[in-house]
Amino acid sequence: MSVRLNKPINDEYIELWKDNENIVKNIPSLYPELEKDNLLFVGINPSCPNSELKKRLKIIGSKLTPEEFKEWDSSKIEEKRVVIKNERNVAKGRYNDDKPYQYFKPFKDISKEVSMDWEHIDVFRNIAKTQKKLKDIIDISSTGKPNRDFEKIQIQIFKKLLLKLVPKIIVVQNALARDIIVSEYGIDHSDWNVGKRDNFKIFWNDEEGFHEIKLGDRNVPILFSGMLSGQRCIDKGSQKRLRWHIKEARKWVNQI
Repeated sequence: MSVRLNKPINDEYIELWKDNENIVKNIPSLYPELEKDNLLFVGINPSCPNSELKKRLKIIGSKLTPEEFKEWDSSKIEEKRVVIKNERNVAKGRYNDDKPYQYFKPFKDISKEVSMDWEHIDVFRNIAKTQKKLKDIIDISSTGKPNRDFEKIQIQIFKKLLLKLVPKIIVVQNALARDIIVSEYGIDHSDWNVGKRDNFKIFWNDEEGFHEIKLGDRNVPILFSGMLSGQRCIDKGSQKRLRWHIKEARKWVNQI
């Protein structure tokens, strides 16, 4: 189900960047139109290394250089909206060449195996090549608590986006993203206990073997995983178990 979420959400990021021009260098990575009721993968931030971004921009016919694309310049926002919408089309395999989009390949493979469409969002929209670089430009405590309004507001926009997307299943594939989400929503690690639902937004379903997160009036399976792409991705055995868990979570979702 296609839903026009990109413009109002992106406008919030753009206004946040305008209010914090003294601490931002790169443009926020904007969202294309996103779809509801899908398998949702959650990361920590977009990386966009220049070598891959140059190929991506060429594929979609943009004349922007990687440096121009990333640079915070509010006068070029509308042009970049179009670029990013086309980028996601490439990432989803709607063009012939998706080699510069290897980060998204596990999402495509998993979604195909479990017969679900997928989406991907990040907690932060700061473009940074690595998580180490990200930590140099955001101010987050070791427990995942934001220390500045800049990060707090980004997390609130992320939470708003979760509510709008109402995903069928969520896979959080980053440890820092997990810490932030747990810090924001609260987590109950004990066995299934209906009486504890009001005390936590994330709780363990012992019968089904996964956590659930309460989003509005809906309980959504949320699976915490390691990275699915890159040099530090989880091993093949862990990936296989994750796929099994997603399939089991889908059966549960279809029954409720």
